[in-house]
Amino acid sequence: MIRDELYDKAIELRNASPWFELLGEDIFAVEFSDGELGYVMMNEGSDDEDLYVDDLTEELSMYLFIGEDGLRSMRDIFEDCCDSRDRYAFRSPDEMPEDEAVDPDRDYTEEEYIRLTADKMLKTARYLTRGDYLALEYCPGDELTAEEHSAVSKALKRLKLSTKRMNGLFPWFYTLRNGHPADNDLSEADQKYMSEALDALKALSCAFDAGTYDVSDFRELFENGHLPLVRRDGSIGYTDLPRIPERNVKGILKDGTLSERIRKQAKNDTWQCLAAELPQAVFEDDKEDESFFPMCVFCFSESEMKVLLPVLCRRLPGEGDVYALDEIAQLILSRSPKPSMILVRDTETQHLLADFCRECGIILSIGADTYVIDDFFVSCIGSDFMEEMEYYPYDDDEDFEYDDNHYSIIAEDLYRALPRVSDEDILLLPDDVKDTLLMMMEQDPSFPRGLKKRLSKLIKG
Repeated sequence: MIRDELYDKAIELRNASPWFELLGEDIFAVEFSDGELGYVMMNEGSDDEDLYVDDLTEELSMYLFIGEDGLRSMRDIFEDCCDSRDRYAFRSPDEMPEDEAVDPDRDYTEEEYIRLTADKMLKTARYLTRGDYLALEYCPGDELTAEEHSAVSKALKRLKLSTKRMNGLFPWFYTLRNGHPADNDLSEADQKYMSEALDALKALSCAFDAGTYDVSDFRELFENGHLPLVRRDGSIGYTDLPRIPERNVKGILKDGTLSERIRKQAKNDTWQCLAAELPQAVFEDDKEDESFFPMCVFCFSESEMKVLLPVLCRRLPGEGDVYALDEIAQLILSRSPKPSMILVRDTETQHLLADFCRECGIILSIGADTYVIDDFFVSCIGSDFMEEMEYYPYDDDEDFEYDDNHYSIIAEDLYRALPRVSDEDILLLPDDVKDTLLMMMEQDPSFPRGLKKRLSKLIKG
């Protein structure tokens, strides 16, 4: 249950000046009463295509990142905030690079289009799955629950304000913890942090309105290696730019014997791999309160010239940001020939597979052109996801689009492996692929009747 004071403060600050003065990259720090530091990003919400939180909401919003976990999340989500020369230092807003946009006058090759699309999808999925922050968003009333509506109405009465004051946008609080879906049930500690952050926002708003502080002060501090800091007493100073802690992305094997078995076997194939978070939550042991966003590793065998079954890497309970790679090991052991080298093009996949490849005696090379696996990734996730996120690089009337053959190829590869595919993995497939699989099962008289019945019921829901 959200405290009354949070709704009161959020309503009072609905039209606070920082929402309209600060840009998404204008970060400021908050000193909490327990000595911890928080980092706040404000977004007015717009239709521009910058890679920030306002891509995904058209409303006012405030995001509070707390301590080291928050900093790590901020780095992972907002990559453009980190200087490429020093991944631990924030850029000045004036040095922010423009996001790569689709040039309407350029004739893109299919490979370039696939790469561009895959990059956009990976970054958008990262926003959805890696957040570790508290949030306050102002959203339309029809998006609130009955309980939230009641809380807002009571707050307006306490403050003797009319609903018109909100201009159709009402406060909604939630928390996003790394790797798990959003939850609007904030803990007592989180509500205390949010309350103090709103107090800091009020102090900053008063300073803006009084003319004692200006947006230019933010930029000047950035350029000199500092962040604005709202202290506990409401005064405004500065703190040094934080060093962002490393994120532990390495994968581990629960079964240590698998790597030894792989190491001893002959290997002469080359694989391409891409690791990506899937923006669809799955459940651990059918318990909704233990849902998480899985990481999927897509693998392409150059000797077989085919994409292998995508591998779903499950989070290990209690291990935080660690993924189990037993499924990849089992996939390697089931193939002949086995990979002596794995090619990746991004550091995320490299970090995930580094220790695994070392233990298995497999060479890991980064920087390869992996557009084949990118193509498969884009096909699996589908353009519908990008359009929903309002971040698709081509308009609907563009000439280039994926045809049904992409989904047919995926379905054909999966069909042969259906008896070994888990229900969880099948449910993650795009609807086009699931429909194709249904059709193939209905037309195949040799397909086991019991399995057909079970899978048909699963896919049809």
